Amino acid sequence: MIATFAGFDLMSTTTPLTRFLPSVAAIVAAAVLTPLPAFGILAAAVLMVLLAPRTFANDERGRLDTLYATLPISRRAVVVGRYVALIALYLTLAAVGTAAAVAVTLVQDQQVSLVQLGLVNLACLAFFLLVIAVQLPFFFAVGFVRARPMMYIPVIAGAGALWLAGRLGLQERIDLDALTALHPAALVALSALALAAAVTISAVIAARQYARRSL
Repeated sequence: MIATFAGFDLMSTTTPLTRFLPSVAAIVAAAVLTPLPAFGILAAAVLMVLLAPRTFANDERGRLDTLYATLPISRRAVVVGRYVALIALYLTLAAVGTAAAVAVTLVQDQQVSLVQLGLVNLACLAFFLLVIAVQLPFFFAVGFVRARPMMYIPVIAGAGALWLAGRLGLQERIDLDALTALHPAALVALSALALAAAVTISAVIAARQYARRSL
């Protein structure tokens, strides 16, 4: 049931293609037009943060929550299926951003840094997962209209954090080479465990809130 709903959610989010292709074009443009091609990966994360709540807007517009309640599918399956669909869609767009970054770097006759691409992907994945871990329980609890401000708060907070980091010169104080030379496998493993725990806790809370919600 979870896989079926996740597939349905992916199909409804990406069709028609004329509505989805602009997101792909924006990711490629970010890689081509910005000083750092890896910004295409960041563009994928930002776009998905804004796109994720749209699935709830589609539910309310088409009264799909009522439909889900009449189908032989549990509310828990709806919640988990949506998490799975959003993460799968993000990974797809991040792959597009990564491919665009590699292509642009090669066209510019520069060396591709796998370490840089790996760190950017890890950071953007962490950003996206933490944002939806905060956002989705609100949308499942009260719906899109009432939780709409949650679309923009994480993006504004993230942009503010980046601006503050730039003002404080934090990026110049971080030795990425030393960081990755320590224990990259351990860093990835710990990050994966922490993110998995955050998303799991979020899904449990969202499922409980959605089960209590009157449809």
